[in-house]
Amino acid sequence: MGTARKGFSLWQKSVIDRLVKVWAVSPVLSLAIAYGCVQGGVRGDFHSVIAVISVCLATWGMISLIQSVRKERSSFHEHGEGI
Repeated sequence: MGTARKGFSLWQKSVIDRLVKVWAVSPVLSLAIAYGCVQGGVRGDFHSVIAVISVCLATWGMISLIQSVRKERSSFHEHGEGI
C-alpha cells in the first residue's frame, strides 16, 4: 500500500534493517519468555524465571547503553568536538 502511494522511496535501507532485526529478535525473545513461564508455572523452578528476567533486563540495559553512546558520539561530531 505504501509503495503504491509513495513509490519505491519507501524501501529505505534503514526501514528494512529495522524489520529484519525485529523478525530475528522477536522469536528468540518469545522463546525465552515462554521457557521462563513454563519453568516457573508448571515445574515450579523459579530460578529459571529469575534467569530469564535477568537476561531480558541485561539486554534492555545493553541496548539503552548502545543508544546513549551513539547519541553522545553524534553530538560530539555535530559540535566539532570529535576527531
